[in-house]
Amino acid sequence: MEAAVVVDPKTNTFPGLVFGLQAMLGTVWWLFNNFFYLKNKTSDANLRSLSGTDTIPVGWFWERMVEYGGTKTWVAASVFLGWVLYLVISVTELVAWIFYEFGSLGFAEFYFSTIGYWGSIIFLPLTWLAACIHLGIYGAD
Repeated sequence: MEAAVVVDPKTNTFPGLVFGLQAMLGTVWWLFNNFFYLKNKTSDANLRSLSGTDTIPVGWFWERMVEYGGTKTWVAASVFLGWVLYLVISVTELVAWIFYEFGSLGFAEFYFSTIGYWGSIIFLPLTWLAACIHLGIYGAD
């Protein structure tokens, strides 16, 4: 029978690395979500503002979210929630991880165990839920 390996929690840096990697992934998703628009088909139109000019997602959702009678309000709400929530949760978590890596544990300890944890479980799924509501109402149009 093999002996169990005992890891000293004071020197185990693997959990911190995992926190950092997932914070980086969330931050990259936040950037991608704000500045890139992937079309379903190459023949699809670009994102356009109500005035008809091409725009990026971070500029598009402000008008479309409050457009009276618009068919893209739930998609715009999804992009808006992604903008706000991933900024508050993932980008701030990346900042907390950087502080952690430089030896300042207080902010990271607080953030990872409260806002980062509960925000990831409760609030980040709202971005996906808004997109699913759009699909339920309008389909994949």
